[in-house]
Amino acid sequence: MAEVVAFETEVPFTSRGADLARRLLRHHLATAGTTQVVGENALLVLHELVANSLDHGFPCPNETLHLAWETSPEAVVLRVTDHGPHPRCERCHPHRAPAAGLPPVTADGARLQVQQPELDAPRGRGLLIVDGLSDRWEVTTHAGATTVEVHLTTAADPKAG
Repeated sequence: MAEVVAFETEVPFTSRGADLARRLLRHHLATAGTTQVVGENALLVLHELVANSLDHGFPCPNETLHLAWETSPEAVVLRVTDHGPHPRCERCHPHRAPAAGLPPVTADGARLQVQQPELDAPRGRGLLIVDGLSDRWEVTTHAGATTVEVHLTTAADPKAG
């Protein structure tokens, strides 16, 4: 059985923190010997999760975003935690009218139902990317925080044999 490398950290709740998150994950993917396709998918998914947190969430205490992952040659599990939806985010609060071109994201238990954006919408495809590249993913809320957990394996890689 392959060794699993676990990592947990906090990064600044800024675009610089997003850059740092990708660099850290890239290092851990190389250390774990993760396959190239799964590694590239994990980097893209992490980028989308962090971008969603920065766009729609509140920072954790000390203006940070909490990251955790486990990597191995066959799989990656990513967790991104923020301090919950921002009160002014129209997509996070369905009782408000959604902004033009941005589809609402609704909850069905702990699983999100990702909706297709309008073809001419400039945004709104991040969770479609997460959904398409992962084996499974879920959103949990706990103690005022929101965590998105994503599982990627070689089974999700259409080129894996």
